[in-house]
Amino acid sequence: MGGEIQQNCIHYKPAFLMETVLTETQMIAYSERDILVEMRMYDEIKTQLKSLLWSNFIHSNLQTQKSDKHSEVYLKLFEDACLSVAEKTCDERHLRLMGK
Repeated sequence: MGGEIQQNCIHYKPAFLMETVLTETQMIAYSERDILVEMRMYDEIKTQLKSLLWSNFIHSNLQTQKSDKHSEVYLKLFEDACLSVAEKTCDERHLRLMGK
């Protein structure tokens, strides 16, 4: 089992040198062959969004070196762990999290 990043989308504000930040990640979507993960970085007290990253990971078979379907065990895990969001694009999500 392996994975490759198919696509990234990032919105970023610079953090200061030695600034303490808070990071959060969540799986926001999945299918038979991929997962979409959202990563957010905030200031220490979580009042300012510093960055938003969406990464789409494609499941691949290391022996065949081709994309492959996730096993039923993983699909069940994804079903239990996925916290979907209403926005369909990274840009829409960024605007919503920024309060725009």
